[in-house]
Amino acid sequence: MIRLFLPLLMMFSGLSGLGAQDLSGEAARVEMLLKLCTANRGYAAAGIDTFRIAIVYDRTDSASTRLAIRYRDLIGQMPELPFRSIPNAISLSAATASDSLNWPGLHAVIGIPGDAAAAATLLAKCNAHQVLSLTTSRELFERGFAIGVYMRPDQQPEIWFNIPVLKNEG
Repeated sequence: MIRLFLPLLMMFSGLSGLGAQDLSGEAARVEMLLKLCTANRGYAAAGIDTFRIAIVYDRTDSASTRLAIRYRDLIGQMPELPFRSIPNAISLSAATASDSLNWPGLHAVIGIPGDAAAAATLLAKCNAHQVLSLTTSRELFERGFAIGVYMRPDQQPEIWFNIPVLKNEG
């Protein structure tokens, strides 16, 4: 698998959609994930009426469940979402229930660490339906997610792109 590392520090130097409310690494990672979605100009060209994101987590893992809820709440608290003129629909789905998602209607999936074994099934669905796969988990990125966002110990963002997967997911 070919991976390309691009530190996009300058592009995201203006992160602060949450202002002083929450400057945690989690908030910055969530905001970066959403901003990366806006870089796909195909969404604007497609004339979509709602940007649909599924947050997929392991419901048997309490840490995974808490993080999924935290990400959903952070997205809901952002005063100005990256898709300014397009409403957002955010859903939570357990990895074992990912088959029940409306895959043709999804634009992005945020994978939460937990049951890494379910990642292969999730990624196959993303590939089949050209749904962008994003994560803040290095393990999930290494299993084949398209985009990974991390914070270094010095709190500078790192963004990793899996180019072959990005091409397959559209």
